[in-house]
Amino acid sequence: MARSLAQTTDPRDALARALQAIGESLDWRLGAVWEPSADLQGALSCVETWSASGAATEEFEAVSRDAVLAAGEGLPGRVWRSGEPAWIPDVLADDNFPRAAAARAAGLHAAFCFPIQSARGVLGVIEFFTGEAREPDAELLATMSALGDQIGVAVERRRDAEVLSANEARHRAMLDAALDCVITMDHEGRVIDFNPAAERTFGYRASYAVGRDMAELIVPPELRERHRAGLARYLATEDPLLLDRRIEITGMRIDGTTFPVELTITRIDVPGPPTFTGYLRNIADRKAVEEELRASRARIVEAADDARRRLERDLHDGAQQRLVELALDLRMAHARLDDDDPARAGELLDAALADLEAATRSCASWPVAYTQQRSPRAACGRHSTHSRHARRSPRDSSRCPTRGLPRRWRPRRTSPSPRPSRTRPVTPTRHTSRSKSQAWKADSESRFATTAGAARSRRQARGCAVWPTAWPRSVVS
Repeated sequence: MARSLAQTTDPRDALARALQAIGESLDWRLGAVWEPSADLQGALSCVETWSASGAATEEFEAVSRDAVLAAGEGLPGRVWRSGEPAWIPDVLADDNFPRAAAARAAGLHAAFCFPIQSARGVLGVIEFFTGEAREPDAELLATMSALGDQIGVAVERRRDAEVLSANEARHRAMLDAALDCVITMDHEGRVIDFNPAAERTFGYRASYAVGRDMAELIVPPELRERHRAGLARYLATEDPLLLDRRIEITGMRIDGTTFPVELTITRIDVPGPPTFTGYLRNIADRKAVEEELRASRARIVEAADDARRRLERDLHDGAQQRLVELALDLRMAHARLDDDDPARAGELLDAALADLEAATRSCASWPVAYTQQRSPRAACGRHSTHSRHARRSPRDSSRCPTRGLPRRWRPRRTSPSPRPSRTRPVTPTRHTSRSKSQAWKADSESRFATTAGAARSRRQARGCAVWPTAWPRSVVS
């Protein structure tokens, strides 16, 4: 019996061997094993049968396999509920035996049953039948009860091994299907496990990698000493610095090429020396995308800076040209004041203000980013500086020609007057006999007179003040 149990690793095969050994040694005709039903809780079902050669027990075996017995029902149910062996001299005369008709057809009479027990309780029961009626045998029942304990321990051990094997197969399947590299290392730095993802990433076969120094396989030469020093430090102090953390390091393939990897190291809780498992992921593609993103951002920033500098250059050149014209007008007005000609000086100042208004309008078309912080409040009309809503948009605020001047220089408002017709432009004449400076001065005065008249008309139409014909010297000096 012990030899039969030791020769098998399958729990079902162990029960079949036990039935055969007991039946042949006792010369009984039929044996059956009953276990808790997988479909009905609190019920028993027949899972294994054995019959002697030449015994016509097929019908009884079929009935037994189809039967489902509750606790206390039939011979198996009674033994299962009590946990003690039982003997029936003749099953045909027993009131609690549902399979009596099939037993009569098979010629079965005496029967005994004993439990299969382990540390977890009753695992099942085993029953045997013979062809003649027999009185209970207490010594046989005691022997069978002890044998049931041995069978229970063996079956429990086989079931635990089966569960462990199933778990290992499941874990192996998970490791094989993992997309990340999973490498297990012992306390000496040797590879214990190398999953298929690691084979594809590093180029080594698992059969070649297992048992070798991991640092020599996947760690670049410049990092191997640090790896070995870190392992030795942890074994000496058990102070983790990199365990259970995601870090980015460099890995090495079988051909010596390196690539960035994301690594997480954990310690496996197993008996014996420390064992470590590393989870590695190739992040070369992610690093390339990040580098391309940084380069794209740098290109965008550079293009924006170029556009800003170009816009500033254009604005500076246009404003500089306007200011040069304005400076020329003011110089000529100053010269007229020195010549005791205030009326002419006033016209020149009006022309300068017209140039200033044109420059302001050109500035009003600047982007908001350059004008929002520079737009002053309107100084005339209904949007005066004393209004609650004094701040206007850059385009609206540029319509007042007096913005930017000190308040004491601003003329008082007058009532609006009808808009006069525009002055006909005066075409400068060609000067042949005079000097170039005299010709330029005459053309400039003609142009300023035309511009001043147009500017004065526009201001009167808008209700703004009319500039005086004589200006104090403090204003233009």
